Amino acid sequence: MSAATEIDRVQAIVDPIASDLHLDVYDIERRGGTIRITLDSPAGSERGINLDELALATRLISRQMDEVDPIPGHYTLEVTSPG
Repeated sequence: MSAATEIDRVQAIVDPIASDLHLDVYDIERRGGTIRITLDSPAGSERGINLDELALATRLISRQMDEVDPIPGHYTLEVTSPG
């Protein structure tokens, strides 16, 4: 499976969760065994993303990725903000 396909599959999982939480997906990348998802507050918003939002997003994304299993093998999920 190509890296682009893996990223596309992860994107399909993350987009609706981020949308429900009123967050934007800033970036999704895979570096070795780490999947890094960067979320931010919506464009034009003056507020930043806070730790509670990141923690909730991490739990929801992790649960959905465990269920769908878009990436074969072991990986570490990292959900972060751009700042």
